[in-house]
Order: sequence, then C-alpha cells, then structure tokens
Amino acid sequence: MYMSKDTRKETTVHLSAILGVVLLFLVPVTNAMWWLLGMPTTYQSTLELKPTTYKNYCKKLHYLVDKQQELCGLSYNVLMIVGHGAKMGIEECQHQFRMSRWNCSTFNDTPTVFGGVLDVKSREKAYVYAISSSGVAYSITRACRIGELPDCGCDNRIRSRDTKGRWKWGGCSDDIMFGSKFSKDFVDSGEDRETQEGLMNLHNNRAGRR
Repeated sequence: MYMSKDTRKETTVHLSAILGVVLLFLVPVTNAMWWLLGMPTTYQSTLELKPTTYKNYCKKLHYLVDKQQELCGLSYNVLMIVGHGAKMGIEECQHQFRMSRWNCSTFNDTPTVFGGVLDVKSREKAYVYAISSSGVAYSITRACRIGELPDCGCDNRIRSRDTKGRWKWGGCSDDIMFGSKFSKDFVDSGEDRETQEGLMNLHNNRAGRR
C-alpha cells in the first residue's frame, strides 16, 4: 500500500506516542518492589486471603519475582507475615529518620514505595534495605513461635544442653535461623548478583538480618 511522505511521518509520530505510553506503563512493573506488601492497602488485602484463594493471588502479584511467588504459595498467611515485616521495617525507618530532612517517607502512587530516593547510592538506601530484611526475619521468626507457619516451630536445639537436673527446659525458643533463612530466600531473590548494586543490596540485607 502506497503512503505519502506526510502520512508516513504522521504514522511514525503516532507509533512513537503509543510506544511511549506502553513503556510508561511497563516501567513501574520493572521497578516495583516487594515493599508494597507493607503499604496499608496492600497489607490489608493480605489479611483477607483464604486457604482457597491465596495461590492464585500470589501468581498475580507482578512486583514479586518467581522465587517470591513460590514462597508466597507455601501458606495462605505468608504474604500477611512478610507484609507485617515490611510494615515494621517502614515504621522503624520512619521513626529513626523522623527528625531528618528525609524522613523515610513513602508514596502510595509509586510501586517503588520510597520514590526516587533509592536511585541514589546512600546510607539512607542501605538502611532501608537492612531494616526491611530485618523486619521480615523478625516477623517470620515470631510466626514460627506462635504456630502461624506450618513449616517451622520452636527452636529445640537449646534443649539438648544438659542442665544436670537443675531445671527443666520450658517455653518456646525463637527459631531465628529459620526466620533468617526465609528472609534471605525471599528478600535476596529480587537482587541481581551480577551487578555491583545488587551485591551491595545483598550485603545490606545480610547486615540487617545479622
């Protein structure tokens, strides 16, 4: 089909505009982070999940990488527990920076949650990664202790220590190793180990868990 020069030019402009709109919608998806689970609206939705619906829900969360979706599918309350950890991390960050120029503010209209501040390699970014990883580890560990996760429970290793009859072990010790490992598997899976930035994020995640 023959097209005049003006028509071809107009078509090119239209296609460029359409491509620009498509990319505009794709960018938030690629930049989206699991921190969204700690935001009020998203966190509230995790509280409403049921044993019959959670697996399909996990698969629809575009801001989770494949490994995170897999872990999400282990139990219907995994998202709630991880979301609680993310929420704790955000709240602690805002508490620590409450008197600073940047007060760890979050945004409901951006998938990156913290806005453009995390585009800058800074101590603030390092803290966000560390406290978030720590929040998930703590939340998972607590969930194990109170029986909210089927794959873990109390840490019984300490009970192997001989008390020489002076007392009997009681209570439920926190399974910190499980909580830390789960946090590592979930949080770290979104990082690229082939880049300097990814390696730095992994370092800060590890620092938070420790």
